[in-house]
Amino acid sequence: MKSSIGKKEHEKMSFILSDLHSEFYEKSRKSIRHCKPYLETIWELSILCPLPYYGKKGEYPINMDFFSLKKSKSDEFEKAIQLIQERQNQFLNNKFRVIFNGIELRRLIQLHTEKETMPKLYFIRFDDIVFDARLKFKGYLFAQIPRAIRPIELNGVQIRLRGVGIGGYDSTFLKYYEQIETIRSKWVSGEIFIYEGLESALNIDRDSFNEHDEHFKKLQSVIHKKLNLVFDEISKIAKERSDKIRDRKDDEIKNRMREIVTKQSKGKFKLSQIDSGENESIVVVDKEKGEIILNTAARPIKKKRPDMIIRVVELAYQIAKHTAETDEERDNLFLRFITDIFSKLI
Repeated sequence: MKSSIGKKEHEKMSFILSDLHSEFYEKSRKSIRHCKPYLETIWELSILCPLPYYGKKGEYPINMDFFSLKKSKSDEFEKAIQLIQERQNQFLNNKFRVIFNGIELRRLIQLHTEKETMPKLYFIRFDDIVFDARLKFKGYLFAQIPRAIRPIELNGVQIRLRGVGIGGYDSTFLKYYEQIETIRSKWVSGEIFIYEGLESALNIDRDSFNEHDEHFKKLQSVIHKKLNLVFDEISKIAKERSDKIRDRKDDEIKNRMREIVTKQSKGKFKLSQIDSGENESIVVVDKEKGEIILNTAARPIKKKRPDMIIRVVELAYQIAKHTAETDEERDNLFLRFITDIFSKLI
């Protein structure tokens, strides 16, 4: 462990966890493994032990500042936050401490982890008799759309039995293979707190579960059912977000193309973009009106980027053809238009 800390890192080391957090863990971003064995061990112990969350209430583990007032008033959000606060109070009241090499540990979790993301918080609850024994658990799932959770070690769901993390965060969500292969699974993190039951499902290493145990199968089933709703919603939100960004980008492109056409034709033509039908020409020139019409419905190629390139080339050709007087001027104008529009739009 000592040898994993270089001279530069050694100078920044501290016995205060908050200093380590701001200096190393927040900057590691993608993976805690980049911090090397000594710092990685501190982080893993913090996550697995039955310790309180690090930081101020309302910031850890869920940063509530990033939720709108409307979302924070939802029933599911309030139940999830109430659960987190109850668990935090319980961990504090237990007064269980872990001191590693002079550093008092806390659980270093803060969600969201990426800027410019849309957060969602979900609540899970189950309490019933399963095979003659009570199984009771509560938990939360957090999603940030559309960016992966960082560090990647927080991606997935962690099962906590008597407050102890069993095997770290499971990025398969207890083998939820319906969605686990998609990029959206990287957006989700969560914790499940077991109040009663599941003890018999623990393997001897206390780091994993017997997957054939009835309590484990019920836990798995409840989480997967909730994940169906979570992934349906975040997929819908991601699509709506993507459509808005695309529409905004399309508007920017249209405005820039108008400016470029006016500039390169020296005011001789203005650009209009209308739907003239799929079977009509891509570009029509009306010299009397001083108008170049770009047919937005014509799709030479169904793929967006090649289709845009063909439109730009056709537009550049028509402007050069109807604006310049000589072949040399046409060639130069064509090249200027292509360079101008590609550098700004493509």
